[in-house]
Amino acid sequence: MTGPTGETGPTGPAGTAEMSYGYGRTVNATNANPGTNNTVTFAGPLTHGDVTNEGDAFSVTAGTYQVTLSARSESTSTAIWWVDTASDYTAHPGSQLSFPAAASPSAAVTGSVTFVTTVTDGAIFRPRYVSGTQANFRDVQLTVVKLAG
Repeated sequence: MTGPTGETGPTGPAGTAEMSYGYGRTVNATNANPGTNNTVTFAGPLTHGDVTNEGDAFSVTAGTYQVTLSARSESTSTAIWWVDTASDYTAHPGSQLSFPAAASPSAAVTGSVTFVTTVTDGAIFRPRYVSGTQANFRDVQLTVVKLAG
């Protein structure tokens, strides 16, 4: 025999949202040459949720994103990279990464830039080499994490 139903307890905490992110990195063993499009293609990118890999970029839905671009330069010339919007050669504000010249190819220079941006209609994040010597970059990495939206 079953007894009467007891009182309903308090409502539990809200569940956690599923994280949306993407991470791409160029092959470590060889120098990356951005080539004619001045972009790189990621080997083994990881995509999750509202962030989708497109080979040389990540596309995203509306929301607020934290984006980090990092690279290692073995170039003996200065160089600039940035993260494109959907328009080629149009940088997301705050995304420029400037490299000083390395003293020699074996004296690599590393750098990174992190920025936060709000996307209203969807966008892309594509690392693009924009000036300096094109060759001798390793470990070009792009990480995109959705913070809100």
